[in-house]
Amino acid sequence: MSGVRSAVGRDVGLSPGVSIAYSGQFEYLARAIDDPREGRAEDYLLRYLIERNEIDYDAHAGLLYKLAGQVVARVKSYLDYGAFTPIQVAATTALNSDGADISEVRDVYRKRRDVMVDAFGRAGWTVPAPAASMFAWAPIPEPFRHLGSLEFSKLLIEHADVAVAPGIGFGEHGDDFVRIALVENEHRIRQAARSIKKFLSSSATPPNNVVPLAAHR
Repeated sequence: MSGVRSAVGRDVGLSPGVSIAYSGQFEYLARAIDDPREGRAEDYLLRYLIERNEIDYDAHAGLLYKLAGQVVARVKSYLDYGAFTPIQVAATTALNSDGADISEVRDVYRKRRDVMVDAFGRAGWTVPAPAASMFAWAPIPEPFRHLGSLEFSKLLIEHADVAVAPGIGFGEHGDDFVRIALVENEHRIRQAARSIKKFLSSSATPPNNVVPLAAHR
């Protein structure tokens, strides 16, 4: 808790890292955790996260609750009042830049997309080239389409070591597709295509132990 005191102590007039003397009495804390305020995050901080042998609760109860309230407010500001501060700073930097890095990243994903479309096509799986984004929506190959996206995704993991997102996770109309993320480099994409080609060529008929998702409904 000394780190917390150091972080917020300046706001309430304490020196960073201040240590509060121990008096041996906890009447105020006992009253605090017995009344309806027990469910508050501030009470949790005082009861469990502050070392009791360092603190005079009677003399500093108001200050302690003020410190605890500041800690809770700071944490909540990161969690539910806005985006994590480094993300906001990064976004501001990106918006104020000349865009050169955006062009560079766009080229990276364009090359990955082109490699994927070409390599997967050679493997026997036709994937439409996405006009934008870092994802491609690929129709499930016809011999496997009746299984649905979830079972087909399981087959790819088990037999080709390739992970995709089942389209059913994005709504019922996505069940004839899987989503492929262009997050790997070109070499890894070609490697995935080779594994998929081997899987497709050895699976003219889907395994008998696969049950279509619709059969469970």
